[in-house]
Formats: sequence, structure tokens, C-alpha cells
Amino acid sequence: MHSIEDYAKAFKDLFFKSVEQNIGQDGAKLGAHLSGGMDSSSISAVVKAIDPELSLHTLYLDTKTKYSDEIQFAGEVAEKIRSIHHEVPPSNEDFEMISRYTSVYGHPECMVISPSSQGSLMEFASHLGCKILLIGHDGDSVVGSGLEKLTKAYFERNWAELKALIIKRAPYASINRAIPQWGSLNIDEKIRQYTKHLIVSKFFEQTRRLKPFEIVKLLNESSREMDVSLWHFFSAGLQRLWKKLIRTKTLEATILKPEFAAVKVIKRENLADLLRGDLPVNYKVWFDDVFNGQTIIASEQFFALGNHYGLENRFPFYDKDLFELCISVPMEIKFGRGIGREHFREAMKGLLPETVRSRPNKANFSIYGREAALRLYHQSKELMNDGSNIVWNFIDQQKYIESAKILVDPSASESNHTLSQFHVTRAISLAIWFHWLKKNDLLLTAS
Repeated sequence: MHSIEDYAKAFKDLFFKSVEQNIGQDGAKLGAHLSGGMDSSSISAVVKAIDPELSLHTLYLDTKTKYSDEIQFAGEVAEKIRSIHHEVPPSNEDFEMISRYTSVYGHPECMVISPSSQGSLMEFASHLGCKILLIGHDGDSVVGSGLEKLTKAYFERNWAELKALIIKRAPYASINRAIPQWGSLNIDEKIRQYTKHLIVSKFFEQTRRLKPFEIVKLLNESSREMDVSLWHFFSAGLQRLWKKLIRTKTLEATILKPEFAAVKVIKRENLADLLRGDLPVNYKVWFDDVFNGQTIIASEQFFALGNHYGLENRFPFYDKDLFELCISVPMEIKFGRGIGREHFREAMKGLLPETVRSRPNKANFSIYGREAALRLYHQSKELMNDGSNIVWNFIDQQKYIESAKILVDPSASESNHTLSQFHVTRAISLAIWFHWLKKNDLLLTAS
């Protein structure tokens, strides 16, 4: 294979094969999560391409929050493929759902975002009578974007290539949070602003691994070759330092008690490295993305919840042949026009509405995640005010309270909101688990 068309055809053939295998031949009632993004939209579209007469129920999770509202995209896909479309509101009973799911897992909830979202979809699909629910889980990791080519060019100090890549990427990039007026800028200004934003970010990523004289050399070279004023680097450095000081002052990295925070976990052989075998280290990121512990636990939880709701969650992107193909696709092919995932997008020509196939961005669930964490915090107050809960043997109660204060503070920074959400959600999940163990007489005694 040499051209984008070659790789797209190979991708399409394998993707169709995987989706068809996941549909099965037993005629079970079929549902599919349809978020409006590339992954879930492609699965639903391919299902109907394989069998246009199949009654496919597509489910859209309607969170009604800024940045995650994709109802228009999901609707366009459903209309094009003529699926039976449903808009599903997520449950607001986060504490009740995590408590129920803890008894299903047998361990604390491991996801940072409340499982009420996925749980609500499964519950709705179960009520429809669906026996299979197709999900686009981990499509990003399996497919790859090719956007890492920007980092590679900077790392190799290939300034000419980096400039060419930036010209392609800038029109499709989305840095609204860093530059609120981004959407109103013309192309030339977007290229200039994106160059500044990217180069400064990549510089600070590199400084962690460089000696002082190497940092100075890279600073001067980055500024000179990419025409980014030294002032932008110094200004960004001061902002980072200030945020670090504020973050250290207001929120610590862990809320575990010191005796547990200091415990060294025995390092085990990395599963991703074992599976990679003799493949060169430049393939490491692929295996790390797909075979990391968090992703595996998420898949196990999907399996447990599927059993709970009487259906089977299936993930068409988890296909060995498809994964191996995507590993082999050159970065420049994936990078393509600058949107990324070009081999995937090319394969979906004619199957998806162009607004979805060529959309450069995707939903951001940070606002919904915080809203769910706030609900969980308020709904769990009775449990967390119980000083006898064993969770306080491990979690510093005062640090938990401080994290909760930041979570409820609308003026706190996004990074502190994210960290506080992690602390609060994990602490409550652990407390729910201990409560469940005690209630079911499963706690080990001191003897």
C-alpha cells in the first residue's frame, strides 16, 4: 500500500468485517451508541450499509451541556442511515447508580466521570429489548490520528516540515480555551497564533528532559526558526509558575494519608510492552494507549454492566487485524489534510454525512463530568459525614473537604476542577465500596 486510497480501502474492508462479526447472525435486537462523533457514527453507518433492512436502534446521550452537545451531528447520521433514533437523558441519581454498580463490580468505581452516562444508555437499550449494544469505545487509540507528527517534527528540530504541518493543521485546530476569539480569526492569524501556542507548549514539554544549557539553546532556536518572540516563552513560563504555586497552595496532588501516599507499589512487567514483543520502541505508544490498566478495567466494567442489564456490549474497534493495520499506516497518511485520522475519514466517504466525516473536533465532557461530580458530592454527604467509615483510615478527611470546596467553587481553574473531581469521585467510590463490604459482612477482621 502506498496511497491514502490504498490504506482507506484496507481499513474499510477490515472495519466492515469487524462490525459484521459484532452484529452476529442470531437476529438479536441491536442497539448502537450514537454520539455524533466519528467512531460511533461510523459503526452505526456500517451496520446499515451491511444490512439496510436491519432495525437498528441508535441511542444519543443528551447531557444538554456546552462542549458536549452533539445532538445535531447524531441526528444527521440517524437521518442518513434511517435508524430508529432515541435521545436518552442521563440519570441524575449518580450516588444510587455507583452504589448499585459497586455490588456488580465487587470493587470501587474506577472511572472519573460518573457511570450514570453509560449506565443510562444500557438501561434504556435493555428496556428496548436490545441484546447487543455496539459502542465506539477506544476508537481513538486503535485508529490513531497522525497529529503526533507535529511533536515528532519539533523533537527532531525539523523546522521546515513543522511549518508546513502547521499551515495544514491550524485551520482545523481548536484552541478556543486558550484564545477565546479563535473562531473569528482569519486563516493567517490562526496560523500565527497556533504556531505560537504549539511551539511554546512543545518547548515546555521538552524542558523536563534537558540540561540548563540545552534548554537555552532550544529556546533560542525555537524562537528564531519559528518566529516566536522570546517574550511569549517568558510570559507562558511565568503563568505556569503562578498556576503551580496557586495549585500547590490550594490543592495537593493526593488526598491519601501520608503513610499510604508514600507506599511504593511493586513494579510489574508492563502488559503493553509484553504484547509489543519485538516491535521497535516507536510502536510503544500504540500498545500503551490500547492495553493500559484503566482501559482494561473500563472494558471489564462494561462487561459486568452488560450482564447486569441483560445485554452484551461490543466494541468493533477492538479487532486485532484492524489494530495492526492502523499501526502500519504512516503518520503522514494519517495526518492528511491536517484534521487527522485521514485513512479512517477516507474509508467513510459516502457512508457518513460530510459534516460528520470532516468535522475537526469532538465533544468535551469536562463540564458534564464536573456536574456529575457535584451531584455525587451532594448526594453522598450522609455517607461521607460518617466518621466511622473505613475510608477515613486511608483518606485524609481534611484534604477531602478542601478538594470538595474547590469542586463547588465556580471560579476555580479548570485544572483544579479536574483534580478536585478526581479526588472527590474516587474518595466517594472508595467509601461506597467499604460501606458495601461492611453491609454484606465481607470486611476482613483485624484477626
